[in-house]
Amino acid sequence: MADLIGEIDQNLFGGLNTFTSTANNNDLSDAESSVGSAADLSGDYEALMKAWKNEVASPTLLPMDEDVITTIILLLKNQETLVTQLSSSVTSPTTALQLNLYRIELDRTKYVLADYLRTRIRKIERNVLWYLRSYSDGFQYKLNPNHDIHDSESPKEIKTMYMSSKELKFAKGFKKIYEKHMFETVLKHLPETVLDSQPQLNLNLQSLEDTQMSNMIDSPKFDAYVLGRFLVDGQGDGWDDYKKGNMVLGVWDELREKVEGGQVELCP
Repeated sequence: MADLIGEIDQNLFGGLNTFTSTANNNDLSDAESSVGSAADLSGDYEALMKAWKNEVASPTLLPMDEDVITTIILLLKNQETLVTQLSSSVTSPTTALQLNLYRIELDRTKYVLADYLRTRIRKIERNVLWYLRSYSDGFQYKLNPNHDIHDSESPKEIKTMYMSSKELKFAKGFKKIYEKHMFETVLKHLPETVLDSQPQLNLNLQSLEDTQMSNMIDSPKFDAYVLGRFLVDGQGDGWDDYKKGNMVLGVWDELREKVEGGQVELCP
């Protein structure tokens, strides 16, 4: 959040922490201590903005940093508590203006956070069966190419979160609703002879790993085109000609690893 707070803090009126000292209510020490400094908030806010832009522009779910999202939510609650406390004590027109500007910045941050989470939920709903098959516990596991067999602390696998615990719970609940809907609208109306001859039509989906079943599940559009910007000079795999700041239009499946690795930022 600090880019928001820092903009007020440095360029406008001195920020919320500064003008609390000019408010009529002098007993705000507890609220102030819960806000934190702009420096403490900058990393989390920048991470949220970057994740939001990439998520909106990508056709598939991207890795999620649940700690950052949780921190942002807690910070917003603390900031709103302080704003509410100040609202009942501010009498100066200048201080009231500062407070209104600060409230606007909080609303902007809440919008970004809400849109980020809504975008992810829409993607889960669109391809819920594929995501549950690919990330059954919310994580993707890959062999670590840098694993050192002589180093006991070197991880053998790389564990990446693609769905938070709450998103995973939502996906499982949505899947149950989807199964019930398919049964009520289609399966129970089919003749038993059809079901006996076509066992793959049994959409209880208890065998998602079966080849037949996998072919029936819609996957996200990995062949969609996306627009991105290189944050570093391109390296290897035909990307050597791209320099930092260059734009690239390419297939998502080819750019996905670079976006997830922080080398490319998508443009919504």
